[in-house]
Amino acid sequence: MRLKLGEMLVNENIITPDELDETLKCQVIFGGRLGTNLIEMGFISEEQLASFLARKAGVPCTTPQQLNNIPTDILSLLPAELVKKYMAIPIALDKKRLTLAMADPTNLPAIDEISFRTGYIVSPLVAPELRLVFCMENYYGIKRDLRYFPTNRAVGGRRRREHMYDEPLSTGEPAAQPEHLDPFTIDREIIEFPPFEGFDTEPADEPPDEPSTHEQISAAPPVPRQTMESIAERLAEARNRDEIAEALVTYLGQEFQRVALFLIRGEMAVGWRAVHDNRPVANFDHTEVPLDNTSLLRMVVDEKRYYRGAVPHTASNARMLAAMGETPPDIAQIIPLILLGRVVTILYVDGRRADKEARLFDLQKLIGKVAMAFEILILKNKILMS
Repeated sequence: MRLKLGEMLVNENIITPDELDETLKCQVIFGGRLGTNLIEMGFISEEQLASFLARKAGVPCTTPQQLNNIPTDILSLLPAELVKKYMAIPIALDKKRLTLAMADPTNLPAIDEISFRTGYIVSPLVAPELRLVFCMENYYGIKRDLRYFPTNRAVGGRRRREHMYDEPLSTGEPAAQPEHLDPFTIDREIIEFPPFEGFDTEPADEPPDEPSTHEQISAAPPVPRQTMESIAERLAEARNRDEIAEALVTYLGQEFQRVALFLIRGEMAVGWRAVHDNRPVANFDHTEVPLDNTSLLRMVVDEKRYYRGAVPHTASNARMLAAMGETPPDIAQIIPLILLGRVVTILYVDGRRADKEARLFDLQKLIGKVAMAFEILILKNKILMS
């Protein structure tokens, strides 16, 4: 039986079993291929990954030179539609043989379709996913998912997260003192949750809401009302991270005006899923909020605790709110999801959909169920060693 990539790297002492274990967990949380996560965590180099991918796939690997400055006439041989669908980029043409850099050169249906559509014999080479993502953006304008960071920002980024604010870049000039968000002077509460007392699963008696006219909110119709039982079932049956996120924001979107999930990626909080008035927020996954000293999200990351209070007026907080639409709330609630010993995801909610209290919500208990759903996926990932 052919070894999985992770097993190959452990067997040759490139990474340790503990490093593989941590990377498999991060793959579930942040998505992407195993090799991409290994590079981002600083466990292997891109060159090492390319070599092992070639051995695993049984085909040669690309070189950085082959992916740099690809001629326009070569790029035009493959439409962006197929480039995006199969993560494949043409890099050379020799008579009737088209050389492709592919994330998965063993994908025979992809090779067959590309060969049929172009009329060329396809000769595949393997390339790291991270390299291909940026080539697709640079050459074809295919916007990358924000989970993929440029190499100079991302390599080892999560591994070094705890030190990222310690050493400012040297410019030869005295460092300016940054503005800080003082946690002791803003209107907020850090709350210790009481014991869980259960959820009311009957729909609240609420008047129908007027549809939002904000331009960022899509016109998708409201989804059927979810109950605590249905959300638990969806979390337990989730097949991937996006199904977990969708289940959570769909459920909370029934009770809160704005609901958003952010992924913590190095020095940025990256938008993942959001709803406003129970409708998806367009382009929220293209949102980046700097975790600087004025960011409320940064405070939650550092303290690893639930926050309830006002949203101070700072550039970073304004950027966060602008991505979700409308004006600052009176009260926001921000809950960290802690996995691997650090905050990996943040849940933001604000604004009840009715003036009266609709139901008793224990957000900490709910986020605990989400954490368990991630743990289930992590265990599946370890079994499959994908």
